[in-house]
Amino acid sequence: MGEGDDAVSSNVATVTITIQETEDIIPFYYVDMQSSWANYSASHLADMGIMVGENYNGEYFFKPNTLVKRSDFVIAMLSVLNISVDDSLQTTFKFADDSDIADWLKPYAYTAYEEGIIKGSLENGKLYFNGDKNITRAEAATIINNSI
Repeated sequence: MGEGDDAVSSNVATVTITIQETEDIIPFYYVDMQSSWANYSASHLADMGIMVGENYNGEYFFKPNTLVKRSDFVIAMLSVLNISVDDSLQTTFKFADDSDIADWLKPYAYTAYEEGIIKGSLENGKLYFNGDKNITRAEAATIINNSI
């Protein structure tokens, strides 16, 4: 090549590319999730012990169309965040519906409140836990945002 030529030369190289198809690992088997787009996520949540579904005669069902209670979501969030729940937690604050909250659930509700994960639902100037009510996407988003 002479002066002024625009050509560029280099050493010759051989490149080999191997494409392998990999299958997503599903660590937990749900009978009712095999054709669901959410199977991968649901099985990994179960494998981590965060949300396990229900066991019927040795088979697990996720029940993807079942509505989630606010209390169940709070328990799952505390687990995801690895926040220990103190059964002896004493708080001066009480939700207005404290008498409706099961004794076993109170440590979860008040731990989530003390950690700032939940703030309660304001009704007539009082804060309610409303653990038995279904959680809305907006409420779930708020709880997740409070957890960041």
